[in-house]
Amino acid sequence: MRNKTVKKKKLILAVAGAVFTAVLAVVLWNQFVYTEAGYTPADDTSEDFRVALSLSPFSLPQFEQGYSFRIGDKTAATPEELQAIYRELGSTEMYCR
Repeated sequence: MRNKTVKKKKLILAVAGAVFTAVLAVVLWNQFVYTEAGYTPADDTSEDFRVALSLSPFSLPQFEQGYSFRIGDKTAATPEELQAIYRELGSTEMYCR
């Protein structure tokens, strides 16, 4: 009786291992194959790389609680002032939700 139980456990582990290996192989293969699907490289451009300075969605509550942001010798007490400082620093992107 004990031998049957041990064989059954080994069989279950072997099947589970085989299923796991098969699923892992499919996931890895699909990641390899489909990662490049639809990819087109960007055109060469003389533009500088983007500068992604933007306000966090969490900055407004901080302003409302009385916090201010200091960057160098400038202090921002409103989201507009902080965004203006970011623009002066070369920000070329905006965070939108």
